[in-house]
This record gives sequence, structure tokens and C-alpha cells, in this order.
Amino acid sequence: MPAILPALIFLGGSVFIPFIKGRARQVYLMTIAFIALVDVFTLKIQTSWVTDFIGFKITLLHADRISLFVGYIFVIISFFAILYTIHVEETWHHMLTFWYIGTSLGAVFAGDLLSLYVFWELMAVTSVGLIFLNRSDEARQAAFRYLLMHIIGGAVFVGGILVHFMQTGSLAISPLASGWAFGLVLFGIGMNAGFILIHTWLPDSYPRALFTGSIFMSVYTTKTAVYAIVRLVPGWDIVAYLGAIMAVFGVTMALIQSNPRKLLSYHIISQVGYIVAAIGLGGALGVDGGLLHLFNNILYKTLLFMAIGAVIYRTGKNDLTEMGGVFKKMPITTAAAVIGALSISGVPLFAGFISKSLIFTAAEGNEIIELMLELAAVGTFLSFLKFTYFGFFRPNKSNEAKATEAPTHMLVAMGSIAALCLAVGLAPQYFVRILPFALTVEETSFYVLPKLLGITQILVVTSVLFVLALPVFSPHKRRTYDFDWFYIQASKGLALAAQGVSVTNNAFESATGKIIPALRVISKPLNKLNDLMSRLLFAIFVDMWLFKPVTPPVRDAGKGSGNVTVRPHVIETIAQIGEKTSVKVGKIDLKIIDKLIDQFAKIGGRLSNLANSFDSKVVDGIVNGVGWLAGAISKKIRPMQTGDVQTYGLVMIAGAFFILVFFALVFYGLLNLS
Repeated sequence: MPAILPALIFLGGSVFIPFIKGRARQVYLMTIAFIALVDVFTLKIQTSWVTDFIGFKITLLHADRISLFVGYIFVIISFFAILYTIHVEETWHHMLTFWYIGTSLGAVFAGDLLSLYVFWELMAVTSVGLIFLNRSDEARQAAFRYLLMHIIGGAVFVGGILVHFMQTGSLAISPLASGWAFGLVLFGIGMNAGFILIHTWLPDSYPRALFTGSIFMSVYTTKTAVYAIVRLVPGWDIVAYLGAIMAVFGVTMALIQSNPRKLLSYHIISQVGYIVAAIGLGGALGVDGGLLHLFNNILYKTLLFMAIGAVIYRTGKNDLTEMGGVFKKMPITTAAAVIGALSISGVPLFAGFISKSLIFTAAEGNEIIELMLELAAVGTFLSFLKFTYFGFFRPNKSNEAKATEAPTHMLVAMGSIAALCLAVGLAPQYFVRILPFALTVEETSFYVLPKLLGITQILVVTSVLFVLALPVFSPHKRRTYDFDWFYIQASKGLALAAQGVSVTNNAFESATGKIIPALRVISKPLNKLNDLMSRLLFAIFVDMWLFKPVTPPVRDAGKGSGNVTVRPHVIETIAQIGEKTSVKVGKIDLKIIDKLIDQFAKIGGRLSNLANSFDSKVVDGIVNGVGWLAGAISKKIRPMQTGDVQTYGLVMIAGAFFILVFFALVFYGLLNLS
């Protein structure tokens, strides 16, 4: 009998949530979380839940030191996150969080690329439901953008998997060689990890979820992506530099935020940057440092989201410009926020100091990455001086009057995670020993004078800078643009280009439309001139004809023949020429000038019709077509998009549960696909 699949505990456990209410549901939720915790911590290194599926070897449980280490922190934080949100009465909140946790664990313990991809996509679908739970227009729009970005990332990711399979014939999870498969997989993973330029979904969506949903979203998506980097693309310089850029960029954007959850969201990018840089540097030290920082980051980042969530819960304020004044009324919550801030800033005796020490040691010898990570450390401490002062300590009588301490279950969750942050900082040897690779004593000597002096200098200088430039760091309510500014400008440029094409086309249409009236204007004087010439020649002809009787013909005697040749009089000849000329001019008028004018008129009409058709069918069609398509899709989707997340969740749960049952039937031999 194989071990219990960790993902199955949450996925299967979610089925019974709708049928349990009140305190019984709370007990049930915590029981499932505890069973998963025990299951992962008792897992042995193994490969099980293996079956054949349409010719592919599917492995749903591959437990080694790397997957177990990530699994430990996933189930630890899921236990406390569920405890923190246990007061939520929304059934679909708990079902979605269970599916989110379960699919994340499924991705971590997947033993083949196909299984990894399936859980990867299910993770995106279930997490987007947490954003929809807010039910506001902004949240709904952010959720659709979130889903769109992850669909694109997932498509590129599976493209890389297919290229890798065609090249190697294998779906085993192992480091990839350079090439198209490497590039596509790196892009697909980078979308979830928050690589710069493809990261905007994260700060756009996380702050728009309910604060209870943000707790979970801060953990699983980006950290599962980091795990995939460890498995598939470790030890690449390009990955290390991408991580260093993320670290600096994240803190830079965080410093200018006034929304505290958006500040924390940018710090997810920054802290993941540290992890990605370490994994990119490679080697046992780099990978271990990155994984330990993943462990610590999940602890203190969840703690920070919990602390600010408790303030939002008690005060209703969601911006640093309106916060502060709660440290006396919410002392435990404030203490939790301070511990989280000190941990993420890498202060000695706290969790972040330990993992950052490993990363900085791994970066020695690469001056550029080391310098960038040090700059990120300065920005991190500045950000959390701002976060804690304006969020908790700044005087604010209105908040002080109405704030009360968070509920007991929230305090227990925050206190437990804060204790773990201190435990990692004070007794790092117990956590280092479960890392995948063995590190030397020198590498794990954290509290030595050079390291302590280095971090102390950063902290002191940063503190002085914050105090001296406090007005500069004061939060201001404003919209801050990220790289989405370029997307906005590009869309504006396309709109202007379409407008320019429309204006040009309208001008062309107007010009061609004037051809027919212009030809008609020209034809009138031409007809009059022709008529005048005809009348004049006709008058000459009549005049000459009248004189014909009195102008005898000229008779020429033929030489030597006796014949007489009668020639018309010159007047008669001129009359004949006039007659013939009049006839010719009339024919020219009828057959050439009138036909020419008619042809020009037809050409002008066709050009005008063509321009009008282009305007109405192409230019207007593109503009109106986009609107029509959006409207049509909206009409089709609207019956499904009820705003009731229960409906969305039911569809996702049913589909995923069907897949789970299908795999179980195949695994136990009840369904034969051969």
C-alpha cells in the first residue's frame, strides 16, 4: 500500500466542507490540516503512485530531500493559515484554499513533467477563485488578467515540455540543457515566479483579493515556481542575474507604495529574486541557501500579510495614509509585524539573517550580483521601517479609538509563525540539517564577526537615512505604474494608429467622393463649347450652301484629252469640310468625351465605394468588431459569470475531482487504458 498522497488529503477533504457547518466545520478544517502535516513529516524518501497513462509513465509521489523540504513548509504554513482564517463563513473560501494547497503539494511531489503541468494549471485556476471572492469590479478585472497571464505562461510551459519530450523522449523531471525547451520552460516558470516584465499580475491581483485570500496567495504560486527552477533550470548565470534584478526592482517599487498589501506583493518579487539568484548561482550552497530562504520567506511574508490583515479587519483601513495608531490597542499583532519586518530585513537573531547569510556567501566572487543583493537589503529595511511605522506606530487617534486586538485564533497563528521566525534565527542548526545538501561548518557559521558587522552597517545606515528623509518615505495616495505603463501606452498607441488610419481613410473617401461632382462641373463647359463649335460650323456650312448657286464650279480642260474636269468651288469645299467636321465633333462628343466622363465618373464612384467599404468593413470593423466580440463573449459567459463563486468553484471542484478519481481508478487497476 503506497503512502497517502499529500495532495489527496486536501483535494479529497474539500468535498465534505459544504456539508459541515459552524464549529464542527472549524474542527474538521483543522483536522485535515493536521493530518496533512503529519503525513508529510512522516513521509520517507520514495517514488510511488506510479501508473501508465496513454503510454506515459505518471508518478504522483516522488519524495526526496528537495521535495520533502518544500513540502514541510507548505504544510506548516497551511496549518496556520487555515487557523488564521477559520472564522470565515464563506464555504467556497475554504474549498478554494484546500484546492490551492492540494494542487501546490501535487506539483511539489510530482515525479514527471506531465503531472507537474496538470497540477500547475489547476493551481492557477483555484487561486484565481480567491480573487473572485472579493466580488468587486476591480477584483473581477484583476482576476481575469491574472488568469490570462497564467494561461499564457502555462501554454509556453507545456510547449517547452513538448519540445523537451520530442528531443529526449523523456518526461522525467531533471535539469534541462540549453535550447528551445530550456527557454520556453524558463519563461513559463518565470511567469509564476514573477520575473521582471512578466510579473505585473502579482502586485495587480494580490492586493485586490480579500485579506484572508492574500494569506494563501502569498505562499504557493511563486514558491512552487521556485521549486520548479530548482528542479529544471538550476546553476545558470542568466537565472542568477534575473533573480538579482528582481530583488532590486521589487524593493524599489515597494518603497513608493501606499497600499500595504501592494508593498508586500512587490516584496514577494524581491524575496523570490534572492531565491532565484541563489539557485542560479548553483552548487550545494546556492541551492541550499535558496531553499532555506524560501522556507523563511514563507514564514515571515505570511506573518506580515497576517498582521496587516488583522489591522484591516479591525479598522477597515487599507492604505498606509490612513493607518497607524494601533500599536497600543493591538500589541500582539504589532509585535508579530515587527518580528516579521526584522526577519525579512535580515536582522541577526531572526530567520532572514540565516538564509541571507548563505546567499551572500554563495554570491562571493560575483561582485555584480553581490552588490545588487546588498542594495536590495538596504531597500528592504527601508520598506519595512515605512511599513511598521506608518502601519502601526504613527499617531492616529481615529484608529486608536476603535481598534481592538485581533481574535484569538488569529493571534495564535501569528504568534506561532513569529516563534518559528525566532527559532530559525536562534537555532539554525536544526533547520540546516534538513536541507537537501550537506554544508560545511564554515558555511553554516552564521554568528561570526564579519557577517555581523556587514549587516549591522547596512541596518544602521538605513535607519539614519529613514529618519533624516522621513517626509520622502511618507505614503501618498497615488496610482503607481509598473511595466504595465508600457502596456497602457502601447494600447493608446494602437488606438491612435487606428484613429489615424480612420482619418486618412475618411479623407481619401472624401476626396474620391468629389471626383464625380468635379467631372460633372467640367462636363458642362465642355458640352457648351462643343455645342458652340457645332453651331458655328453649321452656320458656316449653311452660309456656304446659300452661296452655292452663284458660284459656278471651276472647269479644268484636260491636257491632250479634250475632257473637262469640274471641281467644286472653294466655298463648297469649305462647306463640305465644315459639315464633316461638325459630324466628327459630334461623334467625339458622344463617343469620346461623354464616354470618358462616364468612365471617370464610374472610376470615382468605385474608388469612393471602395474607400467607404474599407472604412466600414475594415477600419470600423476592427474597432467595432473588438467591441462586438467582447460583447458576444460577455453574453455567452454572463450566464456562467453569476458573481457567485460557488458556481465557479463547483465547476472546478467537479472537474478536478473527476481527474482525481480517474487517476485513482487507473492506479488501482480498476480501469485499464491499454
